[in-house]
Amino acid sequence: MPKAEFFRHFGLFVLKEFLDRACCENLIAEIRSRPLDKALLTRGLDENVRRTKETALFDSQGPSIRSKLRELKPSIERHFSLALQDCEYPPFLSYGVGDFFVPHLDSSTSPDAAEYLRQRRISIVVFLNNRRSDAPDNDFDGGDLVLYGLMKEPEWLNCGLPVTPETGLLIGFPSDTPHEVRPVTSGRRFSIASWYYSPSDTAS
Repeated sequence: MPKAEFFRHFGLFVLKEFLDRACCENLIAEIRSRPLDKALLTRGLDENVRRTKETALFDSQGPSIRSKLRELKPSIERHFSLALQDCEYPPFLSYGVGDFFVPHLDSSTSPDAAEYLRQRRISIVVFLNNRRSDAPDNDFDGGDLVLYGLMKEPEWLNCGLPVTPETGLLIGFPSDTPHEVRPVTSGRRFSIASWYYSPSDTAS
């Protein structure tokens, strides 16, 4: 499975140790202790498309994580040569055994789409734990984040490239990049998501 640095060749934003191990372990402990909601799609709940759970951590570490993402915005803007307005409040995600998210886009150009989907420019994933075959307490197996369309040659467009999760690793990619989370096979996969956006009428 490709290491994070490999994805820099495709123009992705890669930041190792965006969160340190202690912070990730604290976040995991808190997520484990909270009642979790089933994650929804724009159209509501559909566990044939997406099955995972989430929490906002509004009353604890959520706002500070969003602040860290906001501090990162100038670097994201420079990297992707985009003017961005802000980032969405991040959900904290927990994928148990069998949980997944089928291939999808995080944004839409359809005039009928929700405004927030039309405004999304850059998607962010932060891994809170490692993918390991032995899956100890805070590790997991399966649950690959797979990105499609990174290789532009026609014969490779449908080839998915899985990202190797590392504790604290942040990956940023254009929100119109097809991607999926494959089913977790053991342990529990913890991550954070967010999306940097700009108004539709000023998007480049």
